[in-house]
Amino acid sequence: MIDRAVARRYAEALFQQARAAGLLEQTLSDLDLAGQVVSSSPQFLDLLGHPEIAVERKAQSLQHTLGHLVGELTLAFLVVLVRRGRQYLLQVCCEELRRMVEDELGVIPAVVTTAVEMEAAQKDRLRRALERLVGRSVELTSVIDPSVIAGVRVALRDRVVDGTAQWNLLGMRQHLRELELRRGMIA
Repeated sequence: MIDRAVARRYAEALFQQARAAGLLEQTLSDLDLAGQVVSSSPQFLDLLGHPEIAVERKAQSLQHTLGHLVGELTLAFLVVLVRRGRQYLLQVCCEELRRMVEDELGVIPAVVTTAVEMEAAQKDRLRRALERLVGRSVELTSVIDPSVIAGVRVALRDRVVDGTAQWNLLGMRQHLRELELRRGMIA
């Protein structure tokens, strides 16, 4: 909880600078890319967090690894995280910055999971219904997962509405187990 609050402050500072420079979406994209690069290499993350390696060497490593991939603002932000020993907050900073940018742009991402591909008209109806529900623009991402069997699962940020057959079957199984336990207690 404390780490998220700290990450939010760092992300807020980056957000303010990126907005002032007119680079919100680019900075978010850069930070996401940096997070992917760093998380894909445990050795690089270890180097950034190693207490015996000089901060200047860590900054040079960031410049060498990410300097050609991300903008100056993002690179400077990463150096600040490393200088302050907060490199472990990178992923949470990405999440917080994404939320801030989405709020600024008035867009909420929604991940829709179905067993088969939805038709364009179905996606459009679902998107409009979600927009009426949340009162903002919704950006749909479609995921195909045959294990859902039928129905739709919608994830809007931290909320999930699961209307899949898979979820309903799990609920029925749980209900039957509870009934069996009650019968066992009564008998």
